[in-house]
Amino acid sequence: MLRMDWKMVCPMPEDGGEVFGLGNPPYVRFNMQSPKQNEDIQLYYQIWLI
Repeated sequence: MLRMDWKMVCPMPEDGGEVFGLGNPPYVRFNMQSPKQNEDIQLYYQIWLI
């Protein structure tokens, strides 16, 4: 889910308004995550902690 093109899912309004994506993803303990979930979390932190 983190790697999808969100502009395709929630395109920007033509009037220049804002789009908000809100949610509360289910928590999966680190040792129970799939390899893909683990990769997504690592990618997220690489982007935001630079």
